[in-house]
Amino acid sequence: MRGDTVNTKLLGMNKVISDDSAIRALKRMDEASAIAWLQTHLQSCYEPLLSTPWILDVDVTVKPLYGHQEGAKVGYNPHKPGRPSHTYHSYIMANTRLVLEVEVLYPTLIREAVPG
Repeated sequence: MRGDTVNTKLLGMNKVISDDSAIRALKRMDEASAIAWLQTHLQSCYEPLLSTPWILDVDVTVKPLYGHQEGAKVGYNPHKPGRPSHTYHSYIMANTRLVLEVEVLYPTLIREAVPG
């Protein structure tokens, strides 16, 4: 939003706070309250669009991890086999640039059945 002059004018905004200010304000909120507040505002953005047909884009991204990060497990990782990773599942309303949800999943090791 900071570099977007078109949408800020359409929304009637004359100033956009910095990322740091937004992060500091959210850190002061109780986690459950912050999530509820964000979900309510996100829903108010996409709810008017639900009266028309739309497409849900689902994107799965495997992110290799380095070091000892929480939830890092060895699983399916096509670019760095044998490395621990997280898997991000992103749900996006097509052609609107609206991200509805992102889930971080910790992979499970997939083993093929060996006949024997």
